Amino acid sequence: MAIRVLVADDVKEMRVLLRLAMTRHGGFEVVAEAEDGQSAIEMTGRHKPDVVLLDLAMPGMDGLEAIPLIHRALPGVRILVLSGFSSPAIAARAKELCATDYIEKGESPTIILQALERAFRSPSKDPGADRD
Repeated sequence: MAIRVLVADDVKEMRVLLRLAMTRHGGFEVVAEAEDGQSAIEMTGRHKPDVVLLDLAMPGMDGLEAIPLIHRALPGVRILVLSGFSSPAIAARAKELCATDYIEKGESPTIILQALERAFRSPSKDPGADRD
Protein backbone atom coordinates (compact mmCIF):
# COMPACT_ATOMS: atom_id res chain seq x y z
CA MET A 1 0.00 0.00 0.00
CA ALA A 2 1.30 3.46 -0.90
CA ILE A 3 2.10 5.99 1.80
CA ARG A 4 -0.55 8.72 1.61
CA VAL A 5 0.98 12.21 1.65
CA LEU A 6 -0.42 15.71 2.07
CA VAL A 7 1.97 18.39 0.77
CA ALA A 8 1.57 21.80 2.45
CA ASP A 9 3.71 24.58 0.99
CA ASP A 10 2.83 28.09 -0.13
CA VAL A 11 5.12 27.79 -3.17
CA LYS A 12 3.32 25.97 -5.98
CA GLU A 13 6.59 24.98 -7.66
CA MET A 14 7.74 23.22 -4.48
CA ARG A 15 4.48 21.27 -4.29
CA VAL A 16 4.87 20.26 -7.95
CA LEU A 17 8.52 19.23 -7.43
CA LEU A 18 7.63 17.09 -4.42
CA ARG A 19 4.68 15.49 -6.20
CA LEU A 20 6.84 14.64 -9.23
CA ALA A 21 9.62 13.22 -7.04
CA MET A 22 7.17 11.00 -5.16
CA THR A 23 5.46 9.86 -8.35
CA ARG A 24 8.77 9.01 -10.00
CA HIS A 25 10.04 7.18 -6.88
CA GLY A 26 6.85 5.20 -6.34
CA GLY A 27 5.37 4.03 -3.05
CA PHE A 28 3.72 7.38 -2.31
CA GLU A 29 0.34 8.83 -3.15
CA VAL A 30 -0.17 12.60 -2.86
CA VAL A 31 -3.76 12.78 -1.63
CA ALA A 32 -3.92 16.57 -1.26
CA GLU A 33 -1.99 19.82 -1.46
CA ALA A 34 -2.35 22.89 0.76
CA GLU A 35 -1.08 26.46 0.39
CA ASP A 36 -1.15 27.40 4.08
CA GLY A 37 -1.36 25.99 7.58
CA GLN A 38 -5.13 26.36 7.95
CA SER A 39 -5.76 24.48 4.69
CA ALA A 40 -3.30 21.79 5.80
CA ILE A 41 -5.32 21.25 8.98
CA GLU A 42 -8.62 21.04 7.09
CA MET A 43 -7.22 18.73 4.41
CA THR A 44 -5.63 16.47 7.02
CA GLY A 45 -9.03 15.90 8.58
CA ARG A 46 -10.67 15.38 5.20
CA HIS A 47 -8.08 13.21 3.41
CA LYS A 48 -6.51 11.38 6.38
CA PRO A 49 -2.93 11.15 5.04
CA ASP A 50 -0.28 8.98 6.64
CA VAL A 51 2.16 11.89 6.59
CA VAL A 52 2.09 15.66 6.11
CA LEU A 53 5.03 17.41 4.45
CA LEU A 54 4.63 20.79 6.13
CA ASP A 55 6.42 23.98 5.13
CA LEU A 56 7.63 25.97 8.11
CA ALA A 57 7.11 29.48 6.69
CA MET A 58 3.63 29.94 5.24
CA PRO A 59 1.26 32.91 5.24
CA GLY A 60 -1.46 33.16 7.86
CA MET A 61 -0.44 30.22 10.00
CA ASP A 62 3.09 28.88 9.96
CA GLY A 63 4.11 25.25 10.29
CA LEU A 64 4.92 25.44 14.00
CA GLU A 65 1.44 26.80 14.75
CA ALA A 66 -0.16 24.14 12.56
CA ILE A 67 1.60 21.06 14.01
CA PRO A 68 -0.55 20.62 17.14
CA LEU A 69 -3.74 21.39 15.22
CA ILE A 70 -2.88 18.84 12.54
CA HIS A 71 -2.33 16.25 15.28
CA ARG A 72 -5.69 17.21 16.76
CA ALA A 73 -7.32 16.72 13.34
CA LEU A 74 -5.66 13.32 12.87
CA PRO A 75 -3.94 11.81 15.90
CA GLY A 76 -0.93 9.71 14.97
CA VAL A 77 -0.26 11.39 11.63
CA ARG A 78 3.43 11.89 10.94
CA ILE A 79 4.60 15.41 10.16
CA LEU A 80 7.83 16.23 8.34
CA VAL A 81 8.63 19.92 8.58
CA LEU A 82 10.29 21.52 5.56
CA SER A 83 12.31 24.67 6.09
CA GLY A 84 14.26 26.98 3.84
CA PHE A 85 17.02 27.31 6.42
CA SER A 86 18.93 25.33 9.00
CA SER A 87 17.97 26.13 12.57
CA PRO A 88 18.70 23.64 15.35
CA ALA A 89 16.48 25.65 17.73
CA ILE A 90 13.48 25.59 15.38
CA ALA A 91 14.10 21.93 14.54
CA ALA A 92 14.07 21.13 18.26
CA ARG A 93 10.86 23.14 18.75
CA ALA A 94 9.18 21.33 15.85
CA LYS A 95 10.11 17.98 17.39
CA GLU A 96 8.84 19.13 20.81
CA LEU A 97 5.52 19.76 19.07
CA CYS A 98 5.65 16.14 17.80
CA ALA A 99 7.01 16.65 14.29
CA THR A 100 8.62 13.45 13.07
CA ASP A 101 11.49 15.18 11.27
CA TYR A 102 12.87 18.56 10.17
CA ILE A 103 14.32 18.80 6.67
CA GLU A 104 15.95 21.68 4.82
CA LYS A 105 14.29 22.43 1.48
CA GLY A 106 17.68 23.03 -0.12
CA GLU A 107 18.32 19.30 0.07
CA SER A 108 17.66 17.16 -2.99
CA PRO A 109 14.21 15.59 -3.32
CA THR A 110 15.96 12.25 -2.67
CA ILE A 111 16.75 13.37 0.90
CA ILE A 112 13.09 14.25 1.45
CA LEU A 113 11.99 10.87 0.04
CA GLN A 114 14.45 9.10 2.34
CA ALA A 115 13.02 11.02 5.32
CA LEU A 116 9.51 9.92 4.30
CA GLU A 117 10.64 6.30 4.14
CA ARG A 118 12.46 6.60 7.50
CA ALA A 119 9.25 7.85 9.08
CA PHE A 120 7.64 4.49 8.28
CA ARG A 121 10.42 2.06 9.16
CA SER A 122 8.93 1.52 12.61
CA PRO A 123 7.19 -1.89 12.65
CA SER A 124 4.60 -0.53 15.07
CA LYS A 125 3.09 1.78 12.45
CA ASP A 126 1.19 0.50 9.44
CA PRO A 127 0.40 3.29 6.92
CA GLY A 128 -3.33 3.65 6.81
CA ALA A 129 -3.97 1.93 10.14
CA ASP A 130 -5.41 5.14 11.64
CA ARG A 131 -7.71 5.89 8.71
CA ASP A 132 -11.46 5.44 9.02
